[in-house]
Amino acid sequence: MACGGDDPPPDEPCPAGRFRPGPGLDCQAHTPCEDGEHEVAPPSAYGDRVCRAHTTCGASEYELAPPTATDDRRCVAITTCSSDEYELAPPSVSRDRLCAPLSTCASGEWEAAPPSAMRDRLCLPHRACDVGEVLRTAGTATSDASCRACIPGEFCAGGDTPPLRCDWRDRDRDPGTPCPSLVQIALGGAHLCALDDAGAVRCWGMSRDGQTNVPSSLGDVVQLAASNAHTCALDAAGDVTCWGTGPAAPADLGTIVQIAGAPDTVHTCARDDAGGVRCWAPSFEVPLAPPAGLAPIVDVAVGMNSACAVDEAGDVTCWGGRYADGTDVVPSDLGEIVQVTVGTTHACARDDAGGVRCWGSDGDGQLDVPVGMPPATRITTGGPRTCALHADGTATCWGAAAGMRPAALEGIVQIAPSYGADCAVRTDDAIECWGQSAGLYTTPGA
Repeated sequence: MACGGDDPPPDEPCPAGRFRPGPGLDCQAHTPCEDGEHEVAPPSAYGDRVCRAHTTCGASEYELAPPTATDDRRCVAITTCSSDEYELAPPSVSRDRLCAPLSTCASGEWEAAPPSAMRDRLCLPHRACDVGEVLRTAGTATSDASCRACIPGEFCAGGDTPPLRCDWRDRDRDPGTPCPSLVQIALGGAHLCALDDAGAVRCWGMSRDGQTNVPSSLGDVVQLAASNAHTCALDAAGDVTCWGTGPAAPADLGTIVQIAGAPDTVHTCARDDAGGVRCWAPSFEVPLAPPAGLAPIVDVAVGMNSACAVDEAGDVTCWGGRYADGTDVVPSDLGEIVQVTVGTTHACARDDAGGVRCWGSDGDGQLDVPVGMPPATRITTGGPRTCALHADGTATCWGAAAGMRPAALEGIVQIAPSYGADCAVRTDDAIECWGQSAGLYTTPGA
């Protein structure tokens, strides 16, 4: 006889959906899992379904997979960002924390805000100076660059380039206006004049005789020649204008292509476009009249009481006062000369190979051209001293007080000696002077 209604006999299995909890016992319906539970063991004819409560993820875990009827919830530990990461997105019940690597500021950037556990490092580009500004302090890894406004006498159009002092060329130049390039300096006895590539002239130093009073009527100047207390300027039209002690240039000079002066003389000489030479001086001096029959010349120089010229054949002719040794004879074996220069009591010539030869008085070593000196690209004489400029931007000087030149001076494009001081122009257009009376030539505003 069947037990429990439709249940089979005790020795037979229960029907589907039911199970017998023990021998001889009635069949019972399988227990369903409740909400919040999942099946860990399936039911059978001889056993009930086994259910277990879903696992609850802990505070440091998130739900990687949700629970199902037959699987528990899967919890995983929340990721912890490392020291070189920050939290890009926070964790949630069902999502891990998202970590991202901290940014590294690139070259030209600075750390405007430091990183935190939940924020990346803020990198910003260094400030670029605007037109009319110049860099005050350079940017670093942790600080921005700073800029300041240009001041009169500077060229600073923006960027990281240090400002250029324009004071020697134009004290009133507007901020941000490009400085003109320096073309030439000319040293007098106690003054200095500078010519820029715009054809403008500025003079400074002692001005008792008006040496620094540059005429406002000057044209486009292409060359300067300074003597003891006066200066002359040659313009692009071939005209000569002089100021300071001494007469104006003769009106009938013709078209001039070169002028010459020296810090120890009151004389000025000029070469015209036909190779002729003309010299003039104040009324208290006899002008240095060139000898008759002088061949067309290509270079002229003047010293204290004499002048010399190089003709088209490379020969040198000198005239005027005798040297301190009582002679006015030019050596006959000079070779093919391309340039000549004259001092107080000596003269020097440069040949086409850059060799230098001097003659005249040697009381202060004026004739002692250093042995092994590199070829000269230009020679200049002031009083008892001569300097040679070399292709590598260095210079060699000899004669009185020649050793006063700074040993480390390089990048020279022009050198001009005088009595108690010498001045040089460097490749950056800076004028540097040295010697006992260098203060007379100090660049204004420097």
